[in-house]
Amino acid sequence: MTLMMKLNTLSNLFQTLIILTACLGLAFLLFVSPELSSFFNIQKYNTWLQLFFWITAIPVYYILFSLWRLSTDFKQERLFTAETKKRLKIIAYAGIGESIFYAFSLTCGIIFFKINLPFLILSGLFFFIGIIIAIIAALLFYLFDAAEQLQQDNDLTI
Repeated sequence: MTLMMKLNTLSNLFQTLIILTACLGLAFLLFVSPELSSFFNIQKYNTWLQLFFWITAIPVYYILFSLWRLSTDFKQERLFTAETKKRLKIIAYAGIGESIFYAFSLTCGIIFFKINLPFLILSGLFFFIGIIIAIIAALLFYLFDAAEQLQQDNDLTI
């Protein structure tokens, strides 16, 4: 199996996982999140909670879209380019944005929901997932930056 075939296979698998994640996220927004308000015993904030979940889905789907574009670049053997680094940086910022939304959620949960434990656990989980995404994307950004420098140096040597 050549490197290109492995890269295509991995890229196809990655795109399949992105589609699966997007479908699961949509199922969460349509079916699970409406039921959460009754589980959290916060019916008077149901509309706000629904709106919050839909707003926080924006950075998540933007991350998935950026990952799809990265996967497409990998298929075309455009690994260490400025565009790839730009996408990784945007993914890091979107992860930080997601974490900021959920930090706000944790604060509101403490103030308005009187320390509702299931709500705080779920918000804390999403907060840390956003932080993890941002850290991984930032690390990959710096790795790809170093790889791009090495590739440019290699291209200059004859």
